[in-house]
Amino acid sequence: MGIFTRSRLEQRGPWPTDPAAWEPLLPPRITPRRTAGVLVNYDTSQTIGAVWAATHLRARLLSTLELSNLRGRDPVPMPQVLVDPEGMGWGPEDWLYASQVSLDLRGNHFSRVLDRDAFGRPSQVQLLHPDRVTVIPEGGSWYYTSNGKRVDRADMLHERLRVAPGAVQGMSAITYGATALGVNLAAEQFGADYFADGNIPPAVLEAAGEIDQPTAKVIKDRFMAAVRGNREPVVLGEGLKFRQISVNPNESQFLETIRAGIDKVAQFFEVPATMIGGSRGDSLTYANLESDSLFFLKFFFNPLLTLRERWLSRNLSPRGQRFLFDRSPLREGQLLERVKAEALEISNHTRTPDEIRAARGDLPLTADQLDTLPAWGATTPPPEKP
Repeated sequence: MGIFTRSRLEQRGPWPTDPAAWEPLLPPRITPRRTAGVLVNYDTSQTIGAVWAATHLRARLLSTLELSNLRGRDPVPMPQVLVDPEGMGWGPEDWLYASQVSLDLRGNHFSRVLDRDAFGRPSQVQLLHPDRVTVIPEGGSWYYTSNGKRVDRADMLHERLRVAPGAVQGMSAITYGATALGVNLAAEQFGADYFADGNIPPAVLEAAGEIDQPTAKVIKDRFMAAVRGNREPVVLGEGLKFRQISVNPNESQFLETIRAGIDKVAQFFEVPATMIGGSRGDSLTYANLESDSLFFLKFFFNPLLTLRERWLSRNLSPRGQRFLFDRSPLREGQLLERVKAEALEISNHTRTPDEIRAARGDLPLTADQLDTLPAWGATTPPPEKP
């Protein structure tokens, strides 16, 4: 190879061989942290309802969209690796769902290549738990280990999210959201302890004079026997008063803390807070709920779909083919407004039908479909062929 045709890798130079030099290339150390008095790690964070709701929402949406394989503008059969990725008969939905959860919670998705077709392309893969995969530098490059066993780079499919400059692995939202998640965990733990342990009794039976412990127990047992399972009036003995205790407003602030924690989780996982049980600054109406959905699809979920399409096409599609998610089910609420605007663009000759479909992420029209449509910009159908 001539001096003017060196590869980019050669121009950049070899990867560092000193393990200390790899520190900037590896993800931040994922160590348990204590914030707000509770331990925050991957396992504890997933007990937060908002974290589960956010990851489930993104993974469910992605895994249920129709995935097509295209050569140019024409659909072609899906390769076996995305018909049944793990060869277990479960189809691609489970693999797409689990890999998205891995990306959202760990910043990385690892799948090991188990088999290849006659052209050397992956035909069967095994999804690996990201916590059991390690990146090991070696001789200016790196390799992977899974459960302590070496896996060469050629046999490991590695997908990343939230990548820092120069890093090999993606970054975890859990690590960077540890402080906010710790407050949420502490608030939820307080609420659980409050209802489980009864930090504050719901009511008090007051006697006019001092009574001993055995007598107090008899009075309480008789009172509980009288009220348990029915709502009939209770007759108290002479000198006894029933006083219900309300929760101190300051001690009930944990509910507001939980709501604020949901909003923080929504920020870290890029979903509208209203979709995972959070609040909105103004009153909830159909209009602003729809605007939240459109904002989510445009700025967060559609970019995610694009990134995953590119990665899948680069690593799993045959040469000259690409994968495309069908986004049309995500835009059903805005159908009328969208169709009106697109019809105006076509009639004004500012965009072609295929350009509009490409911008929406829809499949391009086939040659047969084009033959049945009016000419571009025409308002009447073409004449029938003799």
